[in-house]
Amino acid sequence: GRRLPLAVLVNQHTASAAEVLAGALRDHGAAVLVGTRTFGKGVVQAVVPLSYGGALKMTVARFLTPRGFSLEKKGLLPQRIVSLPELQPVIARQLINSGKTDRIVFSLDGSGAWVNEEKVPISFTPLPSGEKIYLPLRFTLEALGYEVEWREETGQITLKDGEKEVLLSAKDFVTAKDGTAYISGDFLNAAHCKVFQEGNNIVVKRLFPEK
Repeated sequence: GRRLPLAVLVNQHTASAAEVLAGALRDHGAAVLVGTRTFGKGVVQAVVPLSYGGALKMTVARFLTPRGFSLEKKGLLPQRIVSLPELQPVIARQLINSGKTDRIVFSLDGSGAWVNEEKVPISFTPLPSGEKIYLPLRFTLEALGYEVEWREETGQITLKDGEKEVLLSAKDFVTAKDGTAYISGDFLNAAHCKVFQEGNNIVVKRLFPEK
């Protein structure tokens, strides 16, 4: 019969049977994984009682995906990294329906944001600063398909897009409010996006190269 498209949401709490199932679906090409790296529970252990009252805990089996990938301490890395819980189901639905996200709309009056026309319940809004506009960094870039990694030791943010990697200096491009990092529209314009105002909204459109 016809295979239906499937996306599986995973995160650091996905372990044991859930992790094995997600790995099997991924290896067989039956599902795309969305979220963050899974727990990495890849062994089965048994406790053997000893005659003097102690016990021996030993590994008796290992979990491997159908392609032989060991889950232990590594977990599964999703094909689409999305760390924000409110964004994960939205991206999963869009991967099933269209395969890519290319438009985000932020309301300047605080009524929310839309990702490919689907409303997402978020509490942050764009920050105007003089001639510039700043947008929530992780939400915006993860919605557009970038992997965002904060490196605390260097104060830098790494953006990954497939094999491409960009180091973003927080002091150069990012401002913060209430614990949320924001990125300037100027940077997004330089990162193959188009940022513009449309009435009472700020629109971010990702420009994909022509094939």
